[in-house]
Amino acid sequence: MIQQLIRRYVEWLLGLFLIFSVAYIVVMFDGRVDQESIIEALNYSAQTVTTVGYGNWVPTRWNFEQDATLHQRVLFMKLLSVPFSLIGAFVFSVTIGMAILWILDRHR
Repeated sequence: MIQQLIRRYVEWLLGLFLIFSVAYIVVMFDGRVDQESIIEALNYSAQTVTTVGYGNWVPTRWNFEQDATLHQRVLFMKLLSVPFSLIGAFVFSVTIGMAILWILDRHR
């Protein structure tokens, strides 16, 4: 029973990673899918959904002086990050809690 719930919550986490990664690629890379955009999107998604937040850094080839819309896109991603962080924190903590319960139950 607990194992099925853990699996379901892990699926939710993976779904959040996928949705947020796609949103990040669409907003920040104009939908361009390449190695850099995928790595950046997965990294940003993992930081946001797990609420780790390693810091504010951007890809080196982004140029804020030449791209006038970059500040607006970054702000938009920050606005999207708030609900994803809250949902992700809940799902992530429930998953960890259930995994701990499952481990403790197996050792009884």
